[in-house]
Order: sequence, then C-alpha cells, then structure tokens
Amino acid sequence: MKNYLFLYIPVCLLIGYVSLNGQVSPGQSSRVFVKTSSVTWADGLGRHLAAGDAYLQRGQSELALEAYDYAVANWPNMAEPLIKRALAKYHLGRVAAARADYQQAQRISPEVSRLYGFGSAVNRLEVLAFEPDELLQRLIQSPGQAPQEEVVRLLQESMALKSKGEVPRALSDIDRAIRLSDSPDAALYKMKGNLELLLGRHLEAESSYSRAISLAPAFAQAYYNRGLNRLLLYDHSGACADFAQSVQLGYVPEYRTENPWSCPM
Repeated sequence: MKNYLFLYIPVCLLIGYVSLNGQVSPGQSSRVFVKTSSVTWADGLGRHLAAGDAYLQRGQSELALEAYDYAVANWPNMAEPLIKRALAKYHLGRVAAARADYQQAQRISPEVSRLYGFGSAVNRLEVLAFEPDELLQRLIQSPGQAPQEEVVRLLQESMALKSKGEVPRALSDIDRAIRLSDSPDAALYKMKGNLELLLGRHLEAESSYSRAISLAPAFAQAYYNRGLNRLLLYDHSGACADFAQSVQLGYVPEYRTENPWSCPM
C-alpha cells in the first residue's frame, strides 16, 4: 500500500529560495515567493500548490492539507491538487481518503499522476517525449563530420543507465557527450533536460530545454517537454503555451483523456 500511495513532491523548492510570509493560510493573501532567474510564479492555483508543497517538505502535513483543500475546492476539475492532497492525507494516516483522491485524479487525467511521479519519478518517462534511438542513429550517420565514437558510446551508456533507473549517472554521461560533441546539439540538450526533470532539477531542466529550442526553434518535442517541466514549476500558463506550440510544430501525443493538462481550449 505504501508503494501504491507514494507520490513524488517536486523538489524545485529546495533548489530555489523559498520564503514564507509567516503561516500561509489558503484563504489569505500571503504568498510563497520562489526566487529564480527563469520562472515567474503566478498567483492562483500555482500559489496554493507551492504553499502546500513547502509545508509538506517541512513536515507540516496539516497545513499542507489546508492549502490543497483550498486548491481542490476552487479548481475541482483539475487533477494536480487532488494528487497532491492524496499525499498529504497519506502522511496523516488517512489512507482511504488518500486513495479516493488518487482515484478521482486518475479519472480526470491519468497522465497527471505519471507526470508527478506517482509510485516512482521514472514513471514520468511515460509522458515525456523521449526519442534517443533516432538521436543515436543521427549521430552515427552524421554526414560531413568526423566520427564521434566517444559521444555515441556515452549516449548508448546513458540510455542503458536511464533504463535501469540510474538517472544521475545517465545525466553525467550526457553532460560529457555535450562537452565532447563537435557542435552544440539540440537533441542532446533536450535529453539533458529530460534527465534533469526526472531528478527534480526543474530549473536546470528549464535551461536545458530552452537551450535546445534556441538551437532548433522548430523542435516540437523540446517545447512539449519544457511544458511538462513548467507544470512542475507551477507555471501553468507557460506550460500551456509550450504545449500549443508543440502541436503547431507537429507533435501530437496520444492521451487517454482529452486535454489532460487543463489548458484553455
């Protein structure tokens, strides 16, 4: 049961700087401020989810539950607050209630539970756009370039490590491949972002995806994965903009539910 009800909480609040104005009450105007160089935190749903996450990280499950309760009451058709409230209830020993929230979130959007790493952060691989085989073949067959045997070896090793769940070592190999590559490669930066996302290093993932997009402005999968990462950074409007751009560029993932990320239609 514990494995079934475990939910990954984004650790970006540990990477950035978190300041709480006293005790955040969901009904008051107090804020959670996160200082970063790349993300602007919005009011509304994201503010209450961030408050709940910060409380949960500090072991204050009752206060976290209050924040998530407020989010669920005001955004009842979104899966994110239900998933997070399920974990708070589980921490408080309310197993049946936690299961009910999880099941309701699954009915709304099974993709959301995977994105938030329900059971294991590696479950996120099921929603990420991840195409390393195509990248490997392109690097092997790149015309006009000197052979990049070490880059190919590192990429193959990274893929194997990722499949075994050894994500930190996989990321180390990709970092080395980027340093050794003949020229900056958008796909390598997107893979770097994917691995950083799996590790909860969301600000670094934002930078890697943005670097991939700057190198290849029509890279639809990079937009899509940056959108997923922005959801984990509470930037819902930025995420929806990236999803829309990825669709315009031709990437249309298969979903079990319509509009799983609750973007404006």
